[in-house]
Amino acid sequence: MAIGLNYMDHALELGQEAPDRPIVFGKFPSSIVGPGDQITWAGDLSSQVDYEAELAFVVGKTAKNVREEDAFEHIVGAPSAAWCFL
Repeated sequence: MAIGLNYMDHALELGQEAPDRPIVFGKFPSSIVGPGDQITWAGDLSSQVDYEAELAFVVGKTAKNVREEDAFEHIVGAPSAAWCFL
């Protein structure tokens, strides 16, 4: 799962207005490659790929309606996550 257009600079660089609410979309295993791996895609689907580098949080226990000040009590890790996707 990923959040799109969640900060103003990104929306502006794309020539778009920031949405009232962040755009939620899927990051499927088939869209992820490892360090140094070749990026491949079906040429009839897209003429280019894009990239992002993000920080991912690993949630270690069930959480719902967590208060901001309690959020880090639910996080067990924060690995670097970089994706290439169509």
